[in-house]
Amino acid sequence: MEEQIKEQLSHIKNDLNAQIEKANSQSETAGKVASETKSAIDNLSKEFMEKAGANQELLDSLQSDLKKMKSGLQGGFSNVKSFAEKLAEDSSFKAFAARQSRNTNPIELKAAGTMTESASLTNGTNVSFIEPTRRAGIIPVKREQLHVRSAFGTIPMTGSIYAYAQETAVDGAPTTVAEGATKPASDNDFEMKEAPARKIAHHKRISEELLNDVPALAGFLNTVGVQELMDVEDTQLLTGNGSSSNLTGLNQNALTDANFSGTIFEDRYSAGTATYFDAIIAAHGLIAAGKHNADVIMMNPSDFYFMQGEKDSQGEYLYKMLTYEGNIPLFNGIPVVTTTAVTAGTLVMGDSSAAQIAQREGISVRLYDQDQDNAVKNLVTVVVEERLAFPIYYPTAFYYDTFANTIAAIESAS
Repeated sequence: MEEQIKEQLSHIKNDLNAQIEKANSQSETAGKVASETKSAIDNLSKEFMEKAGANQELLDSLQSDLKKMKSGLQGGFSNVKSFAEKLAEDSSFKAFAARQSRNTNPIELKAAGTMTESASLTNGTNVSFIEPTRRAGIIPVKREQLHVRSAFGTIPMTGSIYAYAQETAVDGAPTTVAEGATKPASDNDFEMKEAPARKIAHHKRISEELLNDVPALAGFLNTVGVQELMDVEDTQLLTGNGSSSNLTGLNQNALTDANFSGTIFEDRYSAGTATYFDAIIAAHGLIAAGKHNADVIMMNPSDFYFMQGEKDSQGEYLYKMLTYEGNIPLFNGIPVVTTTAVTAGTLVMGDSSAAQIAQREGISVRLYDQDQDNAVKNLVTVVVEERLAFPIYYPTAFYYDTFANTIAAIESAS
């Protein structure tokens, strides 16, 4: 079938070539192409298109001949170009050409889809196509920035014991003496007190690869390791029980709610009327009665903000009793330190000069690559430690109890 079509198209092409030659001759002799010749060329061209079933080679040959004819007609056969273009753009001929050029073994193509990160990108085990915007450093767990030690002075010490002589009793007393009378005798008793130095420490073992590959890690451990140690120090200064390797904390011998018994503060307020502000005033009174000057108040942040919501009997907020020096709140001129190291619901108040921190060894951060089997495993041991004593010269210069116990002691039973 295809051979017959080729033969027919070949005949049409020969006839068309003859008409083209005729048109060229007419153009040269008469200056124009006869209408009959134009009509013949048009008809042959249409017939060629209708029988288009041969191949691209015949079409190319026809287009070449038409171009040659156009160049020699000197504008006398203007429809040749449009015909060639129409032939090349004709949908029937394009379909034919497509059929002729098809491979007998068609190529199967993957169905196209929408490109997305999940569908189109396959990340490696440790790398990805899309790089994140990364903040420098490491975000640590939130820790206290203001520590208990900030309320006390610090002094150096040597040896393992911080010792001090303390007066414990006075017998006799001075008095007025008449002329010629015997002067009274008095004496004082003393006791050597001691505060042993205690070590607070911890360590972390880290691979050398991790330290090298995460540049921020060394600085992070240096900072956070110290903060973790100071959190424990806070607990020791406040509530250490003095046994074994523990310091003796403020709460061990401080004033408590029991000390209100027999004082003017006992049952001073009607039941259910005393506030946190009243509790602080009463504790301040006890401390002052012992000839100490309270200069620090410590409480949990939740208690501080609860206190600011308290009102008097007229419905007026009591927080107006607070003043501020910069960002530091003051009550009766005494700084209020808020720290989560103090258990919620607890009031700590006292004279900071009545105790000191004796520093035997300051806080240090050291790295060891020869610890245990570190050398053969490429590990580094980071040790953070300090050694200190906490002499409390006047234990009753501090008040340490819960707000609930304090309020119960200064309110009447009914």
